[in-house]
Amino acid sequence: MSYIGGMATEHSGERPEGLDQVREILFGAFQHELERRLARAEVHLNTKVNDLQQEARRRIEMIEGHLRKETDALSARLEAELADVKNSLRTMAREQHQSGAAVEQRIAKAEESLVRVEHDLRQNILDQTESFLDELQQVRADMSQTLERELASLEFAPEEGPSRGEPRQPDEKHS
Repeated sequence: MSYIGGMATEHSGERPEGLDQVREILFGAFQHELERRLARAEVHLNTKVNDLQQEARRRIEMIEGHLRKETDALSARLEAELADVKNSLRTMAREQHQSGAAVEQRIAKAEESLVRVEHDLRQNILDQTESFLDELQQVRADMSQTLERELASLEFAPEEGPSRGEPRQPDEKHS
């Protein structure tokens, strides 16, 4: 182990020559600090991505549960309505054959209601999906901006503390 400019360097029988020594003296500490910051940023990014994935899974499960409940409730309501319509048809058929037009209207209304409810449910699912995707895209954009700021701050951030072998300069204070 040798000491170059106040920094310990370990070598295996070979010494860095000329330019390599100067490069190590000038940029070694900065490179090590940059590598440490990049590793920390990568861990932070991985944590955020993992958190976002878990949040997305949780929201998808929540939406699926909500949709299941809504579908079950809608099915039960539609089955009850269908049972009511069938019951009404039997009663009306026994009473008069002339009231067939009224029965046809009720069936048409039930079908329209079913189509409308089905359309509303599909539209609701589409709206929720679009909202979720928009929110996910916004989170991705925010994460991208955060990462760009982090990387930019790593490129232009001054070194923290004096480098090895150099005396610390007092900070200038502005009044």
